[in-house]
Amino acid sequence: PTQMRLTLDDVEPYDRNPRRVINPRYAEIKESIREQQGLTNFLTVTRRPGEKKYRINAGGNTRLSILKELYAETGDPVFNLIHCLYIPWDSEAKVLTAHLIENELRGDMTLIDKAYALQALRMDMEQSAGSPLSDKAFEKALKLNGLPISIRNLSRLKYIIDLDQYIPTVLRARAGI
Repeated sequence: PTQMRLTLDDVEPYDRNPRRVINPRYAEIKESIREQQGLTNFLTVTRRPGEKKYRINAGGNTRLSILKELYAETGDPVFNLIHCLYIPWDSEAKVLTAHLIENELRGDMTLIDKAYALQALRMDMEQSAGSPLSDKAFEKALKLNGLPISIRNLSRLKYIIDLDQYIPTVLRARAGI
């Protein structure tokens, strides 16, 4: 990793962020950043081939959003300058995995977001491999990348996606009590 100092204009959020809902601790994190006059830890960034701007690499979309808000509210340059660690681009699957790991460590990601993120990650890995992955191969790939999830839990997460597809249909079909 290379240390860098970037401005808010240089950094974009990860556009495939596995978190689809606002972080439940958003207000608390914002107040902390305001009180500390900026971030006390580095944001990790990367850059896709062909892109000019950097992207959040492993968690940090919430903090980036808050910095943008605080800078817009205050105009204080302390919120515009970001200390970053640059990680060279590897693959979409690596970045998505890094975000999943970060969210898993914090324990504040919804189950449905995790399910959809793992579905997207599996598709990325299958595209890179050029063929479908068995559940066992996907479990092994996740473990090798630092995200151990059992086949049993992977099956449960697939089921959650199925439920998410069918429940609205059932409820709109006037299911009764």
